[in-house]
Amino acid sequence: MKILCDQNVDHQYTETFQRSDWITVRTVADALSHDAPDTEVSTYAQEHEW
Repeated sequence: MKILCDQNVDHQYTETFQRSDWITVRTVADALSHDAPDTEVSTYAQEHEW
């Protein structure tokens, strides 16, 4: 499972996801920028199959 998390997802969740063997997690801030508009996030997610 792949999950792309925006800035509204608490770090405790992304850290827990990262420790899982079956979940790949990435944050919008790491992939784009913390203030990327929703349209850019949506395009990125679709293009990279998140």
